[in-house]
This record gives sequence, C-alpha cells and structure tokens, in this order.
Amino acid sequence: KGAAPQFVREHTFTIDGSFPFNTNGGQLSVGQAGAAGGYLGMVEALRQLTGQAGTTQVARAEIGLVSGFGMINYDRGICTAAALLARSQT
Repeated sequence: KGAAPQFVREHTFTIDGSFPFNTNGGQLSVGQAGAAGGYLGMVEALRQLTGQAGTTQVARAEIGLVSGFGMINYDRGICTAAALLARSQT
C-alpha cells in the first residue's frame, strides 16, 4: 500500500546516499536533550545548506526538512511542527 515501501527500497539514506537523512545522528547522538533539543535539526539543516557541516556535509545540499515533536509530555505529543529550508539561489 502506498509509495513509501518502494521509495525506501529505491533510496539510500546515508550522507552520500540518494536521500540523506538524519545527517547529524539526531538527539540520541547529543544525549537525548528532550525539549532542549528542539533546534538541533534546524541547526543541522542550516549547516548543511551553508556548507558548514564538516565531515557530514551533504554534497550539493539545497533543501532541508526539519521536523519537531515539542512540549514533551512523555505519554503523548502535545504539538508537532515542520520547517522546509532552502538555500538561496543568489
């Protein structure tokens, strides 16, 4: 059902893959910061788009999608958000 299984089979999600995903390792890589980790994805996307990601830099990064699960209540999410960032073409 749906296109997701085929998409996953046809792409690789590593830094040098066809669909780089979670390029900084996520919150578990920085100690599971909980509510304090809300900007980790945003910072990583900005680093990728400005060419400042160092060894985890995605070649030709042009678009970043950041999602968040905020106001942690541990038995249910109170809110979610997403931001789509793009590198300036100027």
